[in-house]
Amino acid sequence: MRWVRYETNGHPAYGILEGDTVTEVKGDPFAGYERTAIRRPLAALKLMVPVEMREEYDMPSNRVTGNASYSRFRRFQVTADEDIAVPKAEPEPESKPQ
Repeated sequence: MRWVRYETNGHPAYGILEGDTVTEVKGDPFAGYERTAIRRPLAALKLMVPVEMREEYDMPSNRVTGNASYSRFRRFQVTADEDIAVPKAEPEPESKPQ
């Protein structure tokens, strides 16, 4: 089963992809869902990222909430030009007879 998240009438919706058609569901894949009779062609949909990341922080003075979308993520590249030397294993200490 393949899930999609898309925009319909200005709101996000979930659906199940079946070939080139998406069957809209009531609910979501995490909390439970029910298939509806609404079917839409995949090519006509504006697809959204699969899930919306939500953050909430409680501080003594106030609460901070926010939603993240992929368009707001910072893009950067990480490179390492340093050779990493793997240390040689030390020999096991010899056991002494008792």
